Amino acid sequence: MKKLFRRLLAWLHSLRRRDKIMYIGGSDTLPPPLPREEETEVIARLEQGDPQARQTHRAESAAGGVYRPPV
Repeated sequence: MKKLFRRLLAWLHSLRRRDKIMYIGGSDTLPPPLPREEETEVIARLEQGDPQARQTHRAESAAGGVYRPPV
């Protein structure tokens, strides 16, 4: 187990490059979260296999992680 943990730490350390600056920024913005009723409707359509609902749900999930406070 220790060997696996050390290998994982070494791999994570190798991902951290000091010569490269990475940040999140830009002019792209996420859409505001859906109202509760619309979110329920999208989930119902998603369960029926609606591809447009899938795309809406993905955007909503990303926006929800940004706009909503942690529980």
